[in-house]
Amino acid sequence: MGYMIDELLMLFAVYSILGWIINVSIYNLLEGRFDHRSICKGPYAASFGIGGIVILACSEMASQSIIGVFGMGVVVGLLIQITAAVLIKAFCGQWLVLHRWYYIPMFGIASVLLYYQVNPLVLAVTNSISPWIRLAVLLAFWMNFIPDVIDGIAKMTEFRKKTNIA
Repeated sequence: MGYMIDELLMLFAVYSILGWIINVSIYNLLEGRFDHRSICKGPYAASFGIGGIVILACSEMASQSIIGVFGMGVVVGLLIQITAAVLIKAFCGQWLVLHRWYYIPMFGIASVLLYYQVNPLVLAVTNSISPWIRLAVLLAFWMNFIPDVIDGIAKMTEFRKKTNIA
């Protein structure tokens, strides 16, 4: 894949935030109400950050063909959605991840856009920022993200205990 560790951490942060914004926006449009749509308090969703990184890695193996990138996006998107659903069910005892038929082509389209359009733009912007500023942004993101994930998991397990779900 050819990325340095700081680039991967920055890409994870950017895609977690962008994914959360898109997810909340689509949900708001379809359902007509705001929902935070993440286990974290902050405006980020780990599944989108993980998905973005995995799609970039897998797309390199897809020989950079648009059909291969689309297919990898569908597979990776489905696997991450299923994994997130199972983990959330394990922690809080309920199936809270929405599964819709149109998510399948959306995963493929999003991966093509990510690989060919978004990622080159994000890399160009982040690489143009001073390394010290990038370091400060990364530290701020990860110092908020990690406790938020831990807090989110704790809240899900508390919810499970309160509702007496086995």
